[in-house]
Parts: sequence; C-alpha cells; structure tokens
Amino acid sequence: MESQEIRIAIEEFIHLLEEGKNDKQANARALEICLNRLALAYHYADAELDCETDAPSENYDRLRQLASTRFPGFGYYNEPVSLTEDLGTSGLMAGDALDDIADIAGELYEVLWYWNNHCEGTALWQFRWGYENHWGAHLRSLQRYLYELLYR
Repeated sequence: MESQEIRIAIEEFIHLLEEGKNDKQANARALEICLNRLALAYHYADAELDCETDAPSENYDRLRQLASTRFPGFGYYNEPVSLTEDLGTSGLMAGDALDDIADIAGELYEVLWYWNNHCEGTALWQFRWGYENHWGAHLRSLQRYLYELLYR
C-alpha cells in the first residue's frame, strides 16, 4: 500500500463520517470497509517525523454528534477488562461505539492536517503512532462491535 492509498483510506473514513451513505445499513457496511482499510494501512505506514508542528485538535463533541447522526442506534457494548490476564474471570467494562468513532476521527483529522501542510512523513508517523498508542484499540473494539451488529 503506497502512502497515497493510506491517505485515501483516511479520507474515505472522514468522508463517511461527514457525508454518510444513503441509509443506516449502508453506513454500517461502509464503516466496516473503512475500518478494515485503516487497519491494513497501518502495516504500510512507516516514515520519520519531518516537521515539528502541532496539529490543531478537532472538536470532539462535533465528531461525536456526526457519529450519532451517521450511525443511529450505535451505543455501548461489553468489553473485557483484560484479554490476556485473568482468563475466564476478567471483569467487563463498557465500550462506546460513538466514542470509538469520534476518537478515531479526531486523530485521523490530525494526520490529514499534517499531510495538507506538506509534512507527509510526519503524517505517516502520526498515523502509525496513533494506531499503536490509542485509536488502534478503538478501531479493533469497534470492528468487533460492528461484526456483532451486522452478522449476529
């Protein structure tokens, strides 16, 4: 996957959130594809920081409202406290699909800001770092939630 394909995967996720498809089901199916493409893109995003500027943060409340509009009915879900420890006895916590979408989007907007300001290396670095340290966990939890909604 080339860097421009990674950028397209990011832009398609943002476009889905901003514009949506024809209906709730089409949005959910498109989200599944977007999440899969972003997860794949992570494996090809490898670059060094090439500028030292902080990207502006996107408004979380706006992103959450967009997610709520595009994905009505999305909400809370069960998530284990630990996947690798306390096997069979781990407690549960509540995940939030709308928060997942808003957090992923917030970080992807920052990545696009770097790209649009001629810092492609930093954009790719930020994409990879963000996946490993924050939004990747949201993506994986959201994928599981979406799978349950679509196929169970």
